Formats: sequence, C-alpha cells, structure tokens
Amino acid sequence: MNNNELVRIIGIDPGLRRTGWGVIESDGVRLSYVASGYVASDSDDALAEMLLQKAVFYIVPNMNPDGSFLGNLRTNAAGVNLNRVWGIADIESSPEVFYVQSMMEQTGCDLF
Repeated sequence: MNNNELVRIIGIDPGLRRTGWGVIESDGVRLSYVASGYVASDSDDALAEMLLQKAVFYIVPNMNPDGSFLGNLRTNAAGVNLNRVWGIADIESSPEVFYVQSMMEQTGCDLF
C-alpha cells in the first residue's frame, strides 16, 4: 500500500442480540474513526418473528466494493453509475448489478 492511499476498513462483530460494526480509515500512517453502531434484534417483536417464520431474506451487503474502495458512492471502478443500469445491466460494464439481478430472477423476489 502506498502511504498516500486512503483505505477504509470495516469491522463486523456478530452477536445474537446485537451485531456491531465500525469503520475506520487509514492513510498508511494514521487511523481515523469514521462511524460505528449496531443492529439489534428483539425476540419479543411479533412482526419480526412473523417475518422470520414466513420470509426468506437475501442480504447484499455491498454491491459496489471496487467503487467503494475508490471512494465512489454510485459508480463502480469502471465509472458506470450502478443506479442508471438497474434493469439493463450487462456482465462487462456492471457485473455487480448483473449478478444480483440474475440471483433475484432465480430465487424470486416478491418485495424490492
């Protein structure tokens, strides 16, 4: 890693009731805090329990890892705006969208 490169590091600490996460940045010399938090589950939540019993969840944590690494929010490393190619994605220019949409078609998707 070049000392001038900014690297964002994401850590996840899974748990039964709370899953913690944290983000730091490194410029090769210093570490800087970016954000942190947790996702909590409540076993007494009737709606959550019903959804877990009746639904299957497929979670895509990040469809744009190469673009995110470069600091891009909407574009991948090739410069393609992933929001604009939804529904017309191709494997060459936007494989991340292409493969997620392919899996959605294979597994079925009732809610998006």
